[in-house]
Amino acid sequence: MARDVKSSDSAKELTQSINDWAEAFGHSSDPYLQSLISDMEAGRNLEYWASVDPIEYLPNSDSVTSIPILRWARLASGARNIIIFLPVALTWAGVSQATTKFNDFVKSNEGTPANFLQFWQDGYGLLDDFWKIGSIAMLDFMLVALVILLSAFVAVAQTRGQMHASRLSASFSRERRLLGLKIKIYLFAHKTVSVAQVPGDVQKSVEALKVAMRDMQAVVEGLKKSTSKLGETVPVIAEQSAISQKTLLELNTKLQKQIEEFTKQIDKSGSLVSNSLKLVLDQTSKTVSQMLSQVDATGTSIKSSSRAIQDQIESLQRELNRKS
Repeated sequence: MARDVKSSDSAKELTQSINDWAEAFGHSSDPYLQSLISDMEAGRNLEYWASVDPIEYLPNSDSVTSIPILRWARLASGARNIIIFLPVALTWAGVSQATTKFNDFVKSNEGTPANFLQFWQDGYGLLDDFWKIGSIAMLDFMLVALVILLSAFVAVAQTRGQMHASRLSASFSRERRLLGLKIKIYLFAHKTVSVAQVPGDVQKSVEALKVAMRDMQAVVEGLKKSTSKLGETVPVIAEQSAISQKTLLELNTKLQKQIEEFTKQIDKSGSLVSNSLKLVLDQTSKTVSQMLSQVDATGTSIKSSSRAIQDQIESLQRELNRKS
C-alpha cells in the first residue's frame, strides 16, 4: 500500500506498491493497473504512460465493501423484521386454539356458565398448556424483548459500521492520491518535451549548439582522414598540420562562444526549463565534452607528427651540410 511520496522509488518498488494497493482495495483485475505494471516491468511504452494522468485513471471506489459489522447489522435487521410479526401471529393462533376448545367445552357442558378468558387461562383439561393465555403472553413478551434488543444492536452496529466505512473511504482516497503522485513522479523523467514547454531563447541556443556539434564532428572526421596520410609527403604534411591547427583553434573559439551564449540563455530561462530538458542538456554537454577530448587528442597527435617531421627535415639538412 502506498504510504509516502519518494522520487527515488525504483520501478520494482513502485510496481510492488501498486500491487499492494490493488490487493488491499480489491482492484487486482483493473485493466489500467494491469497494463501499467506490465509495461513498467518490461520498460516499454513509458512515454505514453507519462502522458496519462494516473489520478484520472486509477479506480475511484473501494470494491472491498464487505464490512463484518455492517453484514451482521443487515442480518439482525432482517431477523427483527420477521420476528416483529411473530407475537401477533402467535396470539391469534392461541385465540384460534382456545376458541375451538372452548366450543367443545360448551357443547359438552350445556347449561353450565362458562367464561372464555377463564377457559383460556385454565384449559379445563381440553386446551394444551402451550396455548394457554399465560404461556402465549410470556412468549409474546420474549419476542417483543428480542425485537427491542435486535433494534438496539442494529442501530449501534450500523453507526459503528458507517464510521468504519467512512474511515476506509478516507484511507482509500488518501492512498489513491499518494499512489497517483508516486506514479507521476516516476514517469516524469520519461515525459516527452514539446516545443511549447521550451522558451524560445533556449530552443535557439540548443539548435545553435547542435549545429556547432555537427560542424565539429565533420572537422574531426576530416582531421582523422588527414592524419592517416601524414606519411605521404613532408611539404603536404606540414601544410595540412598548419591548416588543421588553425581550423582547430577557430572551431574551439566558435564552440566556446556558443557554449557561453547557451549558458547565459539557460541561466536566464532556467526556472522555465523542465527536468526532462535538463537531462537532455546534461547528455548533450557530455557528448560535447567527449568530442572536445577527441579534437584535443587529434590536435595533439597532429602537433606531435608535425614536430617529428620537422625534426627529420632538420636532421636531413644537417647531414647534407656536413657532407658538402
